[in-house]
Amino acid sequence: MRGSSTRGRRAVAGVLGLALVAGACTSGDSDRPPPTVAGAVPAESTAGSWKPWVLTSPDQIKVPAPPKAGSDAAKAELAEVKDLATRRTPQVEQQAHHWSDYPALEPWVRKNMELVSEQSKNPPLASRGYGLVSVAMYDAIVSTYHWKYVFKREAPEGTNPVVPAGADPSYPDEHAAIAGAASRVLAYLFPERPAAQYDAEAEAAAESRVAAGVNFRSDVDAGLALGRAVADAVIARARTDGSDHHFEGLIPTGTGLWAPPPTAAPDKRQPVEPLAGTWRTWVTDMKALDPPPPPAYGSPQFMAEAQEVLETSRKLTSEQKKVAEYWAGGAGTPLPPGIWNQILLDTVREERLSTPRIARDFALLNVAQSDAGQAAWDCKYKFWSPRPINAIRDLGLDPEFKSHLPTPVFPSYVSGHSTYSAAASEVLGYLFPAKAADFKAKAQEAAVSRLYGGIHYKTDNDVGLQIGSKVGQLTVARARQDRAAGGGPDAAGAQTVNTRPSGAATTGSGVNFDTPPSSVPGIRKSQPYWSPVATIEGTGNTTSRSFTIDGAALQWRVSWHCETAPFTMVPVNAAGQESRRKVADALSCPSDGEGFAADKGGQTLKVTTAGRWKATVEQQIDSPLVEPAPAGLASARLLGTAEVYDVDRDGEGTAKIYEMPDGTRLIRLEDFFVSINSDLELRLSESTGPKSTDEAANAPFKLIAPLKATVGSMNYEVPRDVDISKYPSIVIWCEITRNAYAAASIQR
Repeated sequence: MRGSSTRGRRAVAGVLGLALVAGACTSGDSDRPPPTVAGAVPAESTAGSWKPWVLTSPDQIKVPAPPKAGSDAAKAELAEVKDLATRRTPQVEQQAHHWSDYPALEPWVRKNMELVSEQSKNPPLASRGYGLVSVAMYDAIVSTYHWKYVFKREAPEGTNPVVPAGADPSYPDEHAAIAGAASRVLAYLFPERPAAQYDAEAEAAAESRVAAGVNFRSDVDAGLALGRAVADAVIARARTDGSDHHFEGLIPTGTGLWAPPPTAAPDKRQPVEPLAGTWRTWVTDMKALDPPPPPAYGSPQFMAEAQEVLETSRKLTSEQKKVAEYWAGGAGTPLPPGIWNQILLDTVREERLSTPRIARDFALLNVAQSDAGQAAWDCKYKFWSPRPINAIRDLGLDPEFKSHLPTPVFPSYVSGHSTYSAAASEVLGYLFPAKAADFKAKAQEAAVSRLYGGIHYKTDNDVGLQIGSKVGQLTVARARQDRAAGGGPDAAGAQTVNTRPSGAATTGSGVNFDTPPSSVPGIRKSQPYWSPVATIEGTGNTTSRSFTIDGAALQWRVSWHCETAPFTMVPVNAAGQESRRKVADALSCPSDGEGFAADKGGQTLKVTTAGRWKATVEQQIDSPLVEPAPAGLASARLLGTAEVYDVDRDGEGTAKIYEMPDGTRLIRLEDFFVSINSDLELRLSESTGPKSTDEAANAPFKLIAPLKATVGSMNYEVPRDVDISKYPSIVIWCEITRNAYAAASIQR
């Protein structure tokens, strides 16, 4: 349990201290965050009809049919997989997990981030590269899924797989397609490494699937070839996008125009990528953006903004320094677009999305960032605006002024960080509407971080946010037309896990949630959470007692334990129909695992084993949590009442503290609502009526529990060692963003 209220940013190390994927290939994955959930990801049978970015159609690249079931070739492939299963080493299993653990794109996203850091690419080149790699992976996935559902080949059976087999047909293999596409585009973008090294990594990724027992040899061969063919199409587009053109114009000089910062090294004084704004974009017409000019040099507004940079730099707080340094993203890091790639990685780990949906997410994010970078650079070299360090010195405001962060060697207006971040937040807010407010807050923090760093004026940041938002909206408009049907208000956008299906649910105050919250402006939305359904145990072959999955559940999972192998567990619905997908299939016990299913209504589990077993069933709910008042509450002593109010986000409801007849203390939230995030905590705080995050952060606190849900009525037991009288307030705290979302002053 945390007991410190010192503010910090846990993500800094995650973004700026990335584990090197290449190292992980040989020395393990100890620095790589583990996948959030084990088990097969959801099927995505329609992904083969989604709209690609570069391919003219999902079937543009032809794929030969796999060996016919029962043929000598098919039998030989199965024999190979089974033989490899008998000769697995710990290193082979480690490789399988490295390349196959959820999310499947992560090794290649991280490889891209690592190479940007290693080669110190500049921002527009980096964002262009992130876009190309992501588009290649997405188009490869769309094409792969088209052919999967043409051939409908089943995965190998009886191979004791060490990673989950996919829920979709196995031919061609999507992991190999991702590897083939990403590795070839990375080899084009980063020729500093031999091309053979990229090929070897892709082949290792493909080979790991066969050794893991989840794919046939022809599955991965077809996937690799398809991915590489898609990459060739993406590279052909890249070679004509204008990024290889060299600037041959004159750098304008004179009062009020950009000049290299006085702190720049002698060999680092040429402006970075003056032609980036002319490169071919994905969705954006640069002429349509038409940003206004910056404040005139020496005008009252310009002087006021320069003075603001100076005064902010002189009075910089430790927290402002942390913000500036977190978002700095300079040379030797994945740069601002890489920070947003890390944010998306963290987000998809919290969800259970299909591989095509994750590929789509990264393509949309990085297409938006690629165009945003070009839009920012177009503006920079249209106006050649001077940086604060030059203006503050030249205007005599402070001849010795130095910025907290190094001043980049390109014009000031507009801020690239602001433009990248606004575009990213628009796209991610569309994909994950439950977190839209937090993505927007991150974008605004990224923008103000440049003021804290002493390298941008307020107008640079404000207009950068506006331009980035427009680019993000253009990307979202394209997403609405890509046929990737899902949740959200337009039936073609946001992930299904972030929107509640229809089904009646009512809060204690009578608010009806029959309509999906995301489709009604102003309706209070709930954070999806896992709710217990049943715990079942038994011995030997049996069918479990029945349990019911709510019709509004997004999905359900079984956490199982077995003692004797082989062990299988298959869901059976109320009509007696067995699911085609097992939730457990273990050839080695004792062991533990998880499996996922989506059927609703009455269910049982058909268990095959010779020994004891246990299963815990939970369903994922996206509706208000309404816990009943505990028994004995009527005779409990009321210790205090508090009305929930907004701090950095929206909050409402009532908190009551009781001493129960048995001496336990209970906090009950009633008619409660707080803005959505996935890492919220209920705290008792020594701050009296905190009105800001700083007030809450600087006061000692006691963590009571993670917040169970963001809407409803719920109970929290206070640990016996907590002296409630010391704490005048309750705070709802978000550990991801380090913000006080809401609070309540206890009236005793």
